[in-house]
Amino acid sequence: MKFYILAPQNGISGGPELLHQLASMLTEKGIDAKMAYYNGNGEIAAGTVPEPYRIYGTQSMEIHEDPDKADSVVIIPEGAVILARQFSQSRIIFWWLSVNNYTSSWFVQKNKERYGFDPLNMREHPEWGHMCQSMYAIQFLRDVIKIPEDNIAYLSDYINDAYLEEYPPFNRKNIVVYNPVKGAQITAEIKKHADDIEWVPIENMNVEQVRQLLRTAKVYVDFGEHPGKDRIPREAAVSGCVIITGREGAAAYKADVPIPDEYKFASPIDQAEDIMKLVKDIFMNYEDHYRRFDYYIRMIKSEKAWFEQDVDKLIQRVMGI
Repeated sequence: MKFYILAPQNGISGGPELLHQLASMLTEKGIDAKMAYYNGNGEIAAGTVPEPYRIYGTQSMEIHEDPDKADSVVIIPEGAVILARQFSQSRIIFWWLSVNNYTSSWFVQKNKERYGFDPLNMREHPEWGHMCQSMYAIQFLRDVIKIPEDNIAYLSDYINDAYLEEYPPFNRKNIVVYNPVKGAQITAEIKKHADDIEWVPIENMNVEQVRQLLRTAKVYVDFGEHPGKDRIPREAAVSGCVIITGREGAAAYKADVPIPDEYKFASPIDQAEDIMKLVKDIFMNYEDHYRRFDYYIRMIKSEKAWFEQDVDKLIQRVMGI
């Protein structure tokens, strides 16, 4: 049996990296797993593994290889579910990495008025499997799409090993780090209440530069949509940052973002002054606050082992073991 993991052509972000991580883990377990890349027109073909992901040792399918065969398993990320229509023989498994990528996709938006959030009528295809990266995605499939629970499996992810390497203690700076593409408008409003605080965006940086920044900052904030278990909050936490989030998407789920409730804000703009009071207290009492994230950090450090266990379950399920 062969596995084909579909990924956007030349995609460089958390989702594509995870897709390559899965191919790598399957290969390590003796499974024939290859990447296949799709372009903006929905064409699936062989391609070159993006340079940042070559560390995973994944292989791309051959130019003339056809993944649509009875002994093939095709894993499709949620943002490209429409590609399932191109397969009539292979086994289809959707991997829900980001609920919002799906709900905001042109395919769903174009057909939403007539078909709601299920234009593919997935609930009527029990032969299609579903894997979820977050409890948020499981809830969405179960309660919105109405997929039976016995057709949903959990397969999360893990962060880049570079963030888990031991590092010497740094002198922490009183700075707040944020991702400018996550909750940009909310963060901009909150910044108006904090002229005396230094804010540093993560932009135009490579992995090493991001890692060094997170290892010197005291706070990382993310008031975005949290379409799944976002990576940067986890990378920031294991790098020594105290995490502050909103309560959108996966951030509303304790299983996905298990940080103390005092560090989550349901209405960040309305609570801007409370957020800034917390930030300043973290600056003054950093060690006390960071200790409260021990459970979250232990969880993050365990994710690769859990991922491997979940991949074993995936193989067993597909093989009918």
